[in-house]
Amino acid sequence: FSMVFWSSFRTMGRFGAASAAALSFIVMNITSNILTSEGLLNYLPWFVAPMACAIGADYLLSKGSNITKHSVKLSGLILGSMFFMLCFPMLSMSFLEFYVYNDVFPYDVLPSASDTVSRIWLMTVVPGAASGMFGMMFASKKIKFNEAKA
Repeated sequence: FSMVFWSSFRTMGRFGAASAAALSFIVMNITSNILTSEGLLNYLPWFVAPMACAIGADYLLSKGSNITKHSVKLSGLILGSMFFMLCFPMLSMSFLEFYVYNDVFPYDVLPSASDTVSRIWLMTVVPGAASGMFGMMFASKKIKFNEAKA
C-alpha cells in the first residue's frame, strides 16, 4: 500500500492526491466487506484511523524536507502501521481461523470478536510499520517519474 500511496502522491504531486487514493481504497473496502454484513457495522468507526494516518502521511510527503529529511520514512511507518485495518476484515479472518473451529465461518465470529481483533491489530502495528517504511523507501528509490519541464 505504501508503494501505491507513493505513486499516487508522485503522480499528482500535491497534498490530497494520495489521501484521495487512500479514501477510494477504504470506501471500496467498506462497501464490499462491511456494509454487506450488518454484523460488521460496529467496525465502521475503526476506518477513521487509517484515513487519518493517510492524511498525515500525505501531509508529511507534501511538506517534504520542510518538516524533516525523513518524511518518506515517517510516512511509510504511519501507513504501514495501518495495514491491518486497510485489509480488514479479510486479513482478520485469516487470523481468526486459529481461534475458531473448522465448521464456523469467520464472518459469523467477527461481530463478537472485537477484543480479539483489536489485540491482533495491536500485534501487527510494529511489523506493519517496518514493512511500510521499507516499501516507501523502495518506492522512492526505484519508482521514477518523468518530471514535466516547463
